[in-house]
Amino acid sequence: MLRALITGGGSKFGAAFVKELEKTHEIEIIPRAVLKGIGQKYNARHNSYDLVFFNHHAYPEAFDVPTYEQNCLVNLRILESINLHKDSKVFWMISFGMLIRQRWPTDDYTQWAPYFAMKAMNVHIMKWLHHMKTYDGPAVQYPEPPKPIANYYAIDPGHMIDDHWDTPAKRVHTLVQRDDLLGGRVYTLRGELSDI
Repeated sequence: MLRALITGGGSKFGAAFVKELEKTHEIEIIPRAVLKGIGQKYNARHNSYDLVFFNHHAYPEAFDVPTYEQNCLVNLRILESINLHKDSKVFWMISFGMLIRQRWPTDDYTQWAPYFAMKAMNVHIMKWLHHMKTYDGPAVQYPEPPKPIANYYAIDPGHMIDDHWDTPAKRVHTLVQRDDLLGGRVYTLRGELSDI
């Protein structure tokens, strides 16, 4: 059976997605509370994963180091601590809210700025990892870091309605099983490329 590692996954969409994913994967969940104590290394239960899905968002949120650490850098620490293979898939659940002016030109969602900023940073981390996987130019730093070997994507779920998590969970499950996705790109729940 395929192995999946998921952050969050204990409530709302995450719980519905875990229920759906259990049909095809053996799942290891890293709850939000455990993420806060990971430090520099995650002690994985398995030696390799076929799917990694970053679904968590840590609170409280602000423009500060703990928020950045718990929402963005912890993902990199996890990826550095586990083994992936060339067919492994790594997904970030992000938010289209990072395009505030495009999506809601007359509304002010400034109170959500830290949340949107962390989701935007995760998109850039995903794109950078994909770039480093395919990059064949001169070394970008010395010593050069190991090349990422997995496949990296993000999912823009759009607006999900509270207590209606089953349909989005099924759509994400279908999406993570596809073999025709373009690396370094963001997909919608319908399986199409997002504007992000």
